[in-house]
Amino acid sequence: MAVFRGVFGTSKGLDPNYFTFKKSQQVIASSVTDIDQDTHEIKTSIDFEIKKSKSNNFKSLPSFPLDMRNCYQFSDTFIGSKEIETQTFDNTENQTLFLEFADLIISRSDYLNWFLENFGFLSNVQSLHHQQVNYYNIIDPFHKKNSETINEDLKLYSEPISLWVLAQVRIRTLIRLWRYLKASDFDTENSYFHLLFKKENNKILLSDEENNQYLEINFLHDSYLRFLENDFKEELKFNISPVIEFNMSNINLGIGLLVKSSIPAANPYLTFANNLIQNFINNIFSPEGLSPNIEFTSGLYRSGLLTNQKSEMNLSYNSMLQKIFYQFMDAIINDKDYTRCLECQKWVEKLEQGKKGKVYCSSSCRNKAYRRRKDIRLIYGYEDPNGKMSINNLILEWYKILQTGDEKKLYSYNRDIEKMLPNKEISKTLSNIKENTLENIIKWTTNKTIAEHLGIDFKLFKNLDEIREAIVRDGEPEASMTYIDWDPNHKW
Repeated sequence: MAVFRGVFGTSKGLDPNYFTFKKSQQVIASSVTDIDQDTHEIKTSIDFEIKKSKSNNFKSLPSFPLDMRNCYQFSDTFIGSKEIETQTFDNTENQTLFLEFADLIISRSDYLNWFLENFGFLSNVQSLHHQQVNYYNIIDPFHKKNSETINEDLKLYSEPISLWVLAQVRIRTLIRLWRYLKASDFDTENSYFHLLFKKENNKILLSDEENNQYLEINFLHDSYLRFLENDFKEELKFNISPVIEFNMSNINLGIGLLVKSSIPAANPYLTFANNLIQNFINNIFSPEGLSPNIEFTSGLYRSGLLTNQKSEMNLSYNSMLQKIFYQFMDAIINDKDYTRCLECQKWVEKLEQGKKGKVYCSSSCRNKAYRRRKDIRLIYGYEDPNGKMSINNLILEWYKILQTGDEKKLYSYNRDIEKMLPNKEISKTLSNIKENTLENIIKWTTNKTIAEHLGIDFKLFKNLDEIREAIVRDGEPEASMTYIDWDPNHKW
């Protein structure tokens, strides 16, 4: 059994839980705990790990322990809390945490606050800075606009935001490699293949350029909720999208696949992906990285008697960061697949349930979807499903205005729609349909699956692909193609 300890910020009364600050703005020197160890000992071990990986035909494999240390050493932007508490979980709780974290929009204060409230900091207590600050911002628990910078002394337990980006880009790459192997049962040159790999001369290169969105995104866009600034990118002292080389002439084609697949292991791309997962994970859980504590309890002798009671070995993890990567390993070892609830977009383990498998995460979401389908049948009983009030046109027009960032235009558009409809209930229902559909578009739900969820003909969706392309073009992190084969209607 695995046990995890999470560190949460606490508040007193109406005080906020979490704050952000820049280390360079503080006039009081920081006091850092035992994260600052002797660098020579750590570097020696990391150099060994890199040499070891090269002997397995890899070049430029990033070292997670070194990258993690650089986040603490060179970052300027931190997130912290005045007081903290530790909570303990087992491996049956929050089983989709690694997927939720991969989806997280770190630059948005509302999403980050939600994650912190539910899962806590990534680091353990010993790794958190304990620093006195006098200039800081509040991560507003009510998801409103961040306050102006406050000049008032606080002592905060904190960790660098760059650590969150590092962990996210690595888990996203691992998930894409895993799903590439799983999807290779249908086609070895599937959607993930084109996201991950390129070939030059006689070499295969991993080039997971999806992660480069952190370098391309304008953090000032939608600044009402984004708290990071564009100079934050300079704090990322690690390779976001490392180009990792695998020499095909030296490849061991006989290696067994870590991820179950019916495709023979002799395929060099599959072998490369499989070896990459192994090397990434072994490096992450190396002694210098996130290795767990092992707690063994012997049942051979109890209370003066020899017994046959069961002995136990428990793995103890001291941070949410460890749990994220542990869950990824557990998904591979136990051959798990996941799907999304079409109502709330929450991740759930894929189970065979009915003709289409599990579509909703709970009876509450199932009932909401059922009531919406009934409302849609009533509305389009007298409204033209292809006309101005069609779901397709409503979403397209609304999204175009949303992209301008003009709140007055958005308000005016919503008012115009209300005037064209017979009552506010229909307007409210159409707004609900529009928002739910857009959420599903952002999560890479296919047109056919959205149509089945709404109970309409998917041919009525003419422009949803145009919206998807616009989301990708605008570099929205919500659109990151990490685990896209959750939808059974996805065509490879």
